[in-house]
Parts: sequence; C-alpha cells; structure tokens
Amino acid sequence: SGGISGGGGDLMLAHTGGEGASEVYITKISSSSSPSSSPALSWRMPTRCLTQPVMQIELMEMPAGWLGGGRGSGGGGSHTAKQHQYMMSPSLLAARDARGVSLIRVGGDVFPPPKTKTAGRPEQGQQQQQQQQEEQEHEQPPPAALLWSAAPRSAPSHVALSPHGMLEMLVALRGGALHVVDVGRLDGGDPHVRCLTSPDRGGGDEGGVAGGGGGAGADDASRGDDWAGCAYGAHPRTVLLATPREVSMVDMRAAPGGGQSSRVLARSSSSQQQQLGSL
Repeated sequence: SGGISGGGGDLMLAHTGGEGASEVYITKISSSSSPSSSPALSWRMPTRCLTQPVMQIELMEMPAGWLGGGRGSGGGGSHTAKQHQYMMSPSLLAARDARGVSLIRVGGDVFPPPKTKTAGRPEQGQQQQQQQQEEQEHEQPPPAALLWSAAPRSAPSHVALSPHGMLEMLVALRGGALHVVDVGRLDGGDPHVRCLTSPDRGGGDEGGVAGGGGGAGADDASRGDDWAGCAYGAHPRTVLLATPREVSMVDMRAAPGGGQSSRVLARSSSSQQQQLGSL
C-alpha cells in the first residue's frame, strides 16, 4: 500500500480489497474531523482485471501541471493551484497482479477556496449551507482513469514509479527483462513502452509488455525460481535491475543497441543463486 497527502491535510491511502484482494482502493482519511463524525471513505480504482490477486501497489505524487484541469476547474486548465485547493494531488498509481500490470491516473481535481467571511455574525442559513458544501467536498471521489495495462507473456515480478517526478513506470519481468512505460510520450494515444535490456533475457522483446489487458497472461507465472526487482537510481535516467544472478545498473540515456547502456554491479555464484531462489 501507499499514501499521499490530499486536500486540507487529508491522507489518501492506496490499498487492496475485495474478494481475494483483487481490487485496488483509495481511502480518504480526514485529519480535520474525528472518526466518529467523519468516517473514512473508499473508492475502487479502475484496473485491468478483477479476478487476479493484487501483489503490489505503488502510489507517487506527480507535478500539478501535468493533468491540466479537473472537473472542479471545468477541464479548461484556467485555474491555478493558488486559486484552488486540490482534493487529491495528481498522482500515478501502479498495481501489479499475478498476471499483469495496471497504470492509473488518479487525483488532480480541485475545489474552490473557502469564501471570505464577512464582518459580523453569519446567518444560520449560511452556516448550514457552508457545512453542506464541506460534506459534499469530503464525499466526492477523486477522478481516476486507467492509462495503460498489459498482461505480458513473462509474469511481472516488480514495478517502480519514478521518485524524481518523471511520468514513468518500470516493469521488471520474471525472465529478467526490464521495460519503462513513459506516460509523458504517447504512441497513438498510448504511453510509450521501451525495453531497457537485451532481447536474450526472457521476455525481453518490446512486445512482451505491449498495452492491452486481454491477453492469456504469463507463461512462467507458476515458476518460483525466477524473480526480478527494479528501482530508480540517484540520477533520474539510471535504474537498477536485480535478479538471482546479478545486480546491474542501466543508463536509459543510451540508445537501444547503441553502445554500453548497462553494467553489472554484482554477480552471485551458483550456490548463492540457489539460496536466493529458495527465498
């Protein structure tokens, strides 16, 4: 699970739910009211599948400008963060299930700032109207949209969102292939997907994570001896890939097939591989 700040100091928590933990929810936990007077509200997020258990959730806050305008701003993008307060900061939500991956845009909607108080004691009708408005704002769900999903031939083992504010997601497959999904670059309306590892790794072709969630799923989903982990490095364009055999660093600035784009940081022996594979 993961959490970010919402409007007014509220906490937005991403977590699993439903039968078999096959659904993803955003729960709003208010910091301004007691739990008895303002219970937590939950909304189900759009994912590629509702039958596979969700194994991993990543939630990362993104720059406010990349979403344009929300419902509260009329969709025109004419309102600024200074004029409005976000109900939930614009964020990327990544969900990895047993067979595939979903990337969701969530949040970014805004609501008008509180009206300035006039001199003197407000009338009772105005107080009730303001209270009703605050309750409606609290109960309104954050906007959410499924940006991209895939069911690769090689089961996804790990996903990572960029902590550097980049509109990207890393997808590591069990065969050792590593892909980057770039929401900032669109190919025919879909995020740009690029393979960062050589094709000799299992599932290393770019088609391994082609968009679309209707595939049959992974060939090696039941294999427990293969796994891969990924993470962004200190530089926004460097990423780390870990497998039972080695840990390597990949430079995303290098063109595919055009020179040395990765180097091995550590390599395990055969006995270490057996120990790691049994974990």
